[in-house]
Amino acid sequence: MSPFKTYAVLLILAMATSISPVALSFEVFIFNILGTDTNLNVHCKSSFEDLGTRVLEREAHFNWSFGIGKGSTAIYYECDMSYDNVTGHFLMFDEQRDASRCGDQRCLWKVQKDGMYLYIKERDAYEKQFPWARLDPVEDLYGIEYDVRVINGFTNNSSLPLVIWCSSGDSDLGGRALQEGDDFSWSLTTTNFFWGSSTSSNFLCTMKWDAKRKRFDAFNVPRDSRRCYNPFRKCSWLVKEDGFYFSNDEVNWKKDFSWF
Repeated sequence: MSPFKTYAVLLILAMATSISPVALSFEVFIFNILGTDTNLNVHCKSSFEDLGTRVLEREAHFNWSFGIGKGSTAIYYECDMSYDNVTGHFLMFDEQRDASRCGDQRCLWKVQKDGMYLYIKERDAYEKQFPWARLDPVEDLYGIEYDVRVINGFTNNSSLPLVIWCSSGDSDLGGRALQEGDDFSWSLTTTNFFWGSSTSSNFLCTMKWDAKRKRFDAFNVPRDSRRCYNPFRKCSWLVKEDGFYFSNDEVNWKKDFSWF
């Protein structure tokens, strides 16, 4: 091999070995918005570090920073939090879940008495992600609250809106015209079996886009009270050109049925 070719090969090898994954710096902030001078106890850790325990006074915050994208293992942070006699265990950062939805590489959490709220930059709003775990049978006695969300997931830049109309046995939510990326959401509480079944928890929606029309169960108690029963308590639908996709965490979507 000529000296020139030898030099070229060595140069390519040197460049290849010098290339490494680019790490992105992330920050997570947890704000105590419990109010009424209530302290929040926070203990966060990951698979490689323990951040220790913090006591946050009213409107105080705790934050930490770290890098992602440095290896094949995804980064996550779990936190135990409590106030008064209420406790909970929450996944406050998951690289696969949060790297894209946390704006400016900062995840901002507000901790309130009804749950954990994360700032979603794309929608410029704080959205509830987790409820507090209950320490008593109140939820079992009076029913479970769920959030239902229907999203216009069309991507063909059509000027035609997705028209939706939803109702239950005793509640009419009215109609909406959703442009691409818009959503329609509401909350409901299921009736405990002790009090008997009720059609007020079942919601039927009619969807219309151009010549397409579809009626579907946005929330059906026997079907969804189980598959949506997780820390999110969320049933989400992404309506696309080829059908209706379901998710209970808005990360993993599965097609449930088509338009026809």
